[in-house]
Amino acid sequence: MREQLNIQYSDFRSQIMTIEELLYHIQKKGIHNALSQYSRTSRAQQSRLIEAILLNIPQMPFFIDDTRQGWIVIEGTERIKAIYSFCNNKLPLTSTYSGQACTKEKHSSSLSLFEKSKILNTKVEIYAINPGLSGRNASASTCVSSHGMMPQPPAGAAAEST
Repeated sequence: MREQLNIQYSDFRSQIMTIEELLYHIQKKGIHNALSQYSRTSRAQQSRLIEAILLNIPQMPFFIDDTRQGWIVIEGTERIKAIYSFCNNKLPLTSTYSGQACTKEKHSSSLSLFEKSKILNTKVEIYAINPGLSGRNASASTCVSSHGMMPQPPAGAAAEST
């Protein structure tokens, strides 16, 4: 007897948004797994991320599951947490752009208007998973069996071929 596992197709979209739009989306739609109490990165590492943004260093894209009510972060949780914390004055910058230690911690509220604008207008790339297509709505689906990956005909096609 052959066992089959139906795999639904996933539809991805790529979108560019500013950090300001990202923060607005977090507040409006909600985000899961991003603002948990456990952190794997140090405050110094989080501070360096903000400094990298100020220096226009390209950032890795964020991977989001957008198939439910709120976003679920697949990749980028720590970076989103750092950006969110800094913009809400909960994470200070611990060094300057030159890599030297700050004599006084700098919060987002103490940045110049230019620096604030630079952070909020930084563009980031989001890869989001849209809701998958069900086997009934797709023209074909894929099955995994003991024989590997193989296409499965659309519903109703099996009866026509006999």
